[in-house]
Amino acid sequence: LMRTYALAAVDSKPEDRAEWWDRAHRVAIDFPQPGAASPFGLLVHFEDARVGIDQAAVGRADPPRRPTTDRSAAGPLPVLRTALRALDQLDAALAARRRRLGRNRPLDEGLSREEIDALQRHVASQASRALRIQGQSYAAGTPDRANSVQRALERLTTLAELPVADGLVWRSRVDQVACYRLLGKDAKAAQVATRLLDSDPPPEIADAVRAQRIRAELASRQIDRAAAAAEAAATTTGRDAADLELARLEAKIAAWRRAKGPADTETTTRLAKRAADQVQRIRQRHSPYWAQQAETMLARELASGTVDLGALKRAAQMLYQGGQTTEAEAAYD
Repeated sequence: LMRTYALAAVDSKPEDRAEWWDRAHRVAIDFPQPGAASPFGLLVHFEDARVGIDQAAVGRADPPRRPTTDRSAAGPLPVLRTALRALDQLDAALAARRRRLGRNRPLDEGLSREEIDALQRHVASQASRALRIQGQSYAAGTPDRANSVQRALERLTTLAELPVADGLVWRSRVDQVACYRLLGKDAKAAQVATRLLDSDPPPEIADAVRAQRIRAELASRQIDRAAAAAEAAATTTGRDAADLELARLEAKIAAWRRAKGPADTETTTRLAKRAADQVQRIRQRHSPYWAQQAETMLARELASGTVDLGALKRAAQMLYQGGQTTEAEAAYD
């Protein structure tokens, strides 16, 4: 039920999401706290923390979307701190249960040793995710960002090196690439991404790795390599994973930006159309959450350094529809 409400929040318009997040969190209120006897309470409170992290991740894409160095700033940071505290409490409760679990006792209040270990790995995975999103909420290059992302990377290392490559281990490896990129280690991120793709990951993991590799190349200003990776992803996967489609848009916008000059050349027009077509593709195939991000990216580029009144008008309309009212007003002015 909580996951259903959370998915409904993600698929809703920004102004409608708060109600769905509240419904998801209210499910956990009636369950015992993590230290209580019921193992189901542990699972529900774990899910509640994960919903909070989802809420913060989506909230970063909702207006306003300006990174901050203010520790007390509103936005995703308070939600993430609450989720991290809950995960720390869960980890402590699980560790206590495992200590009570005798060598010859297969079950402890409904959870086996293997189940406790598995849940602890999921707790560590979500904690690392929360720390990464927390880092992204701070401005690039700040100590707060570096500290949060480095802590996330430390937690991921143990998970990513586990010998059994299940879904959690694969996701941890993808998150490692994202963390390297956020720390400014773009060459390392691209290198690890290439190695992961060579290791025959599951299709959905391969899509996530391709998205991270495109972004790593863009961060290194390797626009041609990013564009090549974006085109290869379109022709080899046969799928349209939302985040990969968004990364492909980022590559198209970067190519368009590089081609801009004093005159609106045929090449610039062609690249601008390709970016606009990609936004339309995302709008048609994915939820409002992804469409909003795509539209805002394109609108900001349209409004950046252009004297084309038609382009500025389109940018202002996109920004306003995406909730970026301040930037929309600036474009209209």
